[in-house]
Amino acid sequence: FFFFVLNTMAVGKKEETAAEGTLRIRLDLRCKTNTGETVFSTRFSPAGDMLAAALGDGSIHLFNVEEGKSQRVLHTKMQNREERPCTAVRWRPNKADTPVILAACSNGSVQLFDLGSGQRTCVWETDNEVLSVDYAPDAMHFASVGRDRIVRLYDEKSAKVVSEMQSGYDFMGNVTAGHNNRIYAAKFAEPNVLLTGGWDKTIQVYDCRTGKSARVLYGAKVSGDGLDVRQTVVLAASCEKSNQLQLFDYGSGRQLPAEALPSNVGDSQLYACKFEPAGNVVWTCGTQPSCVLGVTREDGKIVGRVVDPPHPMYCLDVAPDGKSLACGGGHEKLYIMDILSPSQIA
Repeated sequence: FFFFVLNTMAVGKKEETAAEGTLRIRLDLRCKTNTGETVFSTRFSPAGDMLAAALGDGSIHLFNVEEGKSQRVLHTKMQNREERPCTAVRWRPNKADTPVILAACSNGSVQLFDLGSGQRTCVWETDNEVLSVDYAPDAMHFASVGRDRIVRLYDEKSAKVVSEMQSGYDFMGNVTAGHNNRIYAAKFAEPNVLLTGGWDKTIQVYDCRTGKSARVLYGAKVSGDGLDVRQTVVLAASCEKSNQLQLFDYGSGRQLPAEALPSNVGDSQLYACKFEPAGNVVWTCGTQPSCVLGVTREDGKIVGRVVDPPHPMYCLDVAPDGKSLACGGGHEKLYIMDILSPSQIA
């Protein structure tokens, strides 16, 4: 398969939305669509020079991070099929390779776009809405999750399913059911360890070698890119009105003390979360009311935030060097922000 690209210019508006603390809004962008679609997922490239944004009309917009110019628009809609949202987007991890985009589509497909050759590979998952994908750190595999509650592990080269994971074992050796509701997030912690979360308030820790869930972490209702990990510490964002940020150790299965972490979130329901590279600050965004903010992992103090975002915010990412933050949401909205150091603020 081959895809067609559309070159457009992103609209860099005069900043109408303010940020404070360590955040400075550098680019206020629109992902132009015909129907004012929502940005559901955004990710910086491994080199940090490109940004991908997945939208509700199935398009994926690629931006130059420095200037905010739209480089390409990829389309996941297939001929004679309904236009459906692109729900998650990832880059192949190795920045030395030809850039490859991995996309989850609610039309039931997983799609890979080779930006060098222009080739598109599309894999269909029967009777499924694919809601998230993730690459393994070594790029040997990728995984998909969605409505049918099956965790699929793919070989990256062939794009073929090598394992379908559902059930698992508890610490007594008893069989567990795995997820019993939609799965909205997938995050590799190691090449053979995959974390998944969704509406059933469990995070399953899958061992990709056995194809079973080896451990279950309880309490987080995940509804987007709401999982991240540093070493063995799992960060989870919940789409609820309280206890919206939680920490777990996936090695032991213990929930870690984090009562102060969501103390400044208020009533916002969170959809995405991300550690900054050192792991000392957590960035998150959500809705009702809309929010984008960073808090310290130790005591939940706000280090930076967007002041009263005008639209619901559903996704964010931190650049590999920790110096930029991107977040997106309703009405085609996409921000690229600088994360300042204390010396830059002073």
